[in-house]
Amino acid sequence: MGGALIGVAAGAAWFDVRERRIPNALTVSALGIALLARASLGLPELGTGLLGAGICLLFALPLFLAGGLGGGDV
Repeated sequence: MGGALIGVAAGAAWFDVRERRIPNALTVSALGIALLARASLGLPELGTGLLGAGICLLFALPLFLAGGLGGGDV
């Protein structure tokens, strides 16, 4: 799973440096892969993964709406 994380981070960095944006397809697919990996460990782990993603969204969304963060950052 560490290789997938490195690959996604490298892809996001490449797009960010080259185009100053991170494609939604990359971030959404990374979230999906991460949640599938957590689901393979059982429902409690999937629940904590969803909770963590929700908390991050709760804090990042207002900054996105105010123009302080891009959608890839959220």
